[in-house]
Amino acid sequence: MAKRKKKTDAIAFWQSLLNDPEADIKDRLKASEFLAKAENAFASDEPSDGKLEVTIRVVE
Repeated sequence: MAKRKKKTDAIAFWQSLLNDPEADIKDRLKASEFLAKAENAFASDEPSDGKLEVTIRVVE
């Protein structure tokens, strides 16, 4: 139960920082990253073979 409490405290802190217009933008961005990670927003259900395909398009 204590572990869950710590997680919710951290989430509340990150949310307040994210919504603080006076906070430095780098801190707000980091808070948004931590919130996304806490919600598994970067997780994928697709299996990965470890390879990443990158396409670079030059626009002139």
